[in-house]
Amino acid sequence: MATWIPTTGIPSKMRLDDIPIVDLDVHLLEDPDDLATCCDQPWRQVIERRQPIPPFGGGYRLFPNFPGQWEPRRPISITPAALRGDLDALSIDLAVLFPEFCLGLARQPEPAYAMAVARAYNRWIMDRYLTRERGFYGGILAAPQDPEGSAREIERYAGEERVVGVVLPTSGVNPLWGDRRYDPIYEAAQAAGLAVMYHAGGSLQMPALPFDTRQFDSWFSLHTYSHNVALIASLANLLGAGVPVRFPRLTMVFIEAGLSWVAHALMRFDWAWRQHNDGLTLLTEPPSAYLRRMYFATQPIEEPESLADMADIIRIIGEETVLFASDYPHHDFDHPKKVYDIPVPIEVKRKIMGENALRALGIPMPDARQRAPRPLAMER
Repeated sequence: MATWIPTTGIPSKMRLDDIPIVDLDVHLLEDPDDLATCCDQPWRQVIERRQPIPPFGGGYRLFPNFPGQWEPRRPISITPAALRGDLDALSIDLAVLFPEFCLGLARQPEPAYAMAVARAYNRWIMDRYLTRERGFYGGILAAPQDPEGSAREIERYAGEERVVGVVLPTSGVNPLWGDRRYDPIYEAAQAAGLAVMYHAGGSLQMPALPFDTRQFDSWFSLHTYSHNVALIASLANLLGAGVPVRFPRLTMVFIEAGLSWVAHALMRFDWAWRQHNDGLTLLTEPPSAYLRRMYFATQPIEEPESLADMADIIRIIGEETVLFASDYPHHDFDHPKKVYDIPVPIEVKRKIMGENALRALGIPMPDARQRAPRPLAMER
């Protein structure tokens, strides 16, 4: 574990200009009409007709809303140029792109349709975003319903420079991602040198987390814990199944649950390991040793009264494993300044805001042509 404390003798001011910013979680609002043009028949017509099934169906919401509080909307994708302009305004140099509605793909009961949607999304993001505008990277969407088909998708795009990972949505996945049926996905990702990126979310409209959400009695209680419980359940399952041992070269990234749950997991998993570890027979080291080789994105970053508390959380987790993420364009997205202002040493700011992500995903350092302008310079 890294041990550092804020030190004296560092420059009194440090501008954001000096730091490459890599955003580990930028969402695309995929329009079904766009994906339909990339989808094979007969499933293309299912998307076009808006059948009420995931990921594009309307439907059931766990909690009612007062009139006007929430209204169904037709998704409208963000153009690459508009997205690039918004990220430039936030001083974000490079962005790793994720789906929005397709994060609910695991809830689709028809395997062939799920795989068709995943293939369509992968064609769409590749053609629309990853071959045109500067600074965009992305992950290939895997369908848990068809691990072999997903492995073929990984192999198909493995040589693409802007493809840096495999998106594994956690909402509604059954069984969890540690199950051996998913080994073809992990084998293909490891062989290709692509990270597997476990993304929480897409779970607030249905009781579809890795636990029964019907005991939550409000949106507040569900939203507070849905994302981090989804990731901690997934991580415990991955450790129990020995995935980090069986695939030792696999880079694992956990996204959209903040950071405090990671500190809890580090200590709680090791406590359980010491007490009773016969359920973790494949692990040759304490669970924390494996977690320290994984990566964790910051959004939604916790906002304690004292930001020094977040510095302590980062110290516990490890400065090499924390990755900045904004969750753009959601209403609760994090401006880079939220993470940048955490009182950690300058070299740690550089790691969190960009250098860790470049190393984890094998992305080259952006040159001057790839850098965003700095309209909102931030000083240390």
